[in-house]
Amino acid sequence: TEYKTLLTRHVLDFRVASWMKFYSTWQHHTSIQTFIDMFGKQQAKCLYNEHIDELRKLSRQKLIDERLIPIIDLLIPDQKVKLSRNWDYICLQMQKHPRYSSTVIPTSMWSDFESNNSLIIPEDLLNTSEARLRFELYLNNHQIEQKRRTNCRAFFDLLNRFADAGLVHYGDSYDKDCVYFLGRECYESLNGQDRLRVFALHQSYLYRLICLKFVEFIT
Repeated sequence: TEYKTLLTRHVLDFRVASWMKFYSTWQHHTSIQTFIDMFGKQQAKCLYNEHIDELRKLSRQKLIDERLIPIIDLLIPDQKVKLSRNWDYICLQMQKHPRYSSTVIPTSMWSDFESNNSLIIPEDLLNTSEARLRFELYLNNHQIEQKRRTNCRAFFDLLNRFADAGLVHYGDSYDKDCVYFLGRECYESLNGQDRLRVFALHQSYLYRLICLKFVEFIT
């Protein structure tokens, strides 16, 4: 409705918003008058409160998305602990860090106006399913990235083997040589950008080898 659009455009910060302030400012706007004529002032207030709740929910989700992983990295430097996949264990380990009390703020002491500080978060957020899901997403992304790096290294090694066999040379084009790699897991698992990047890196490696052999030859 037009009333919802008005709320979306002009009520942006739940921390300083109030129904009375909003109503006194916008009560003569056509969209509000029309909505109240059809559904009543109480319903208009309810819709306003729902909008405020949604803003608050989005703000808390933003805290989780932007700060949870950096805070975990700060409080748990041991990578093996972070990869344990046990969220309850992660929370317990964070509490052992001396900076925990200044980073994870008791909910009763939390103020939404403190949200500009990038390294604090209210404690109750750690008990939400959203925090657990964000941590699981982090682990899954980490696993995907590790697999990608492993395949990049394996593809580089494969290029080396083909070079040793005389099939890949410095100056070859990727389009010419890629037929050799079809069906290889390390190659098939990589996207086009990673394939080209590793191939270019290997070409640089072959160039350095040529330069070294030339230096050895003339000395």
